[in-house]
Amino acid sequence: MGWFKIDDQLFSHPKVLSIDPRYRLAAMGLFTLAGAWSSAYLTDGVVPKQSLSSLQASDKQAQVLIKAGLWDPHPLGYVFHDWADYNPTRDEVLAKRQVRAAAGKIGGEHSASKRASKVQANASASASPIVDVCFDHVSTPVPARPDPTTTAPTVLPPTTSNGAAPVPVVESLIQRAGRLTKGYTDDEPMSNFVAIRGIVKKAITADHTDAEIVPALKRLARDGRGVTTETLRIELQGLPAQRSQPKRSTTDERVMAGLTLAAMYEKQEQEEEWNAQKQLKS
Repeated sequence: MGWFKIDDQLFSHPKVLSIDPRYRLAAMGLFTLAGAWSSAYLTDGVVPKQSLSSLQASDKQAQVLIKAGLWDPHPLGYVFHDWADYNPTRDEVLAKRQVRAAAGKIGGEHSASKRASKVQANASASASPIVDVCFDHVSTPVPARPDPTTTAPTVLPPTTSNGAAPVPVVESLIQRAGRLTKGYTDDEPMSNFVAIRGIVKKAITADHTDAEIVPALKRLARDGRGVTTETLRIELQGLPAQRSQPKRSTTDERVMAGLTLAAMYEKQEQEEEWNAQKQLKS
């Protein structure tokens, strides 16, 4: 974005004051708009005559500026008087833009290099030594570029005695919880996988093993009990399942209150009758 510079004393400049007050405002409006237009299109102050229509101006207003010495005649139309003394030329603007573009490119490459270094450092820090130990028998170095004369060895993952693929050597907490949860949600298709996985994660964090968690989940599925933090904790600790007492309805509560009140009145009447008989006897 370019800028068209206007002196803050322009309103009192002798050239401006020399313009007839009847035409001054319109002429200076053209002066301002044409200056912005020339700065935007890098015309070095040249204002072609055909551009006046797009600025909603007329040749009469342009002639007023020429008469005041603010503009000069030009083969294409008009030109600002001493434009280069107060505003940057086309060559200066383009050169500055090239410098900024080059600086931006260098800055972008530097930022990209820093991001790549950070990603590489994080990847190195998160690499598991367990994996390196399990596969350290593969000692063939990776060549810097493809070598058509050699064939890279095929590394197969280890298998168990029955030929089944084992549990991955490196498994995150969320992966382990998902694997353990899948067996329960297969038995209970309507179960909320994400919620149960979160509960299983808590059990894993509490140092419970897979051999403890899986049977506990299966017992809950078999008994038709939902998996909550409390029910899973009870199963893992081998405690008897807590059966909550059914909540008494409000109707039952009102009946019991009525029976209690009736018994109280009956007892009170019996005491009054007993006291009355005692007084008659005396």
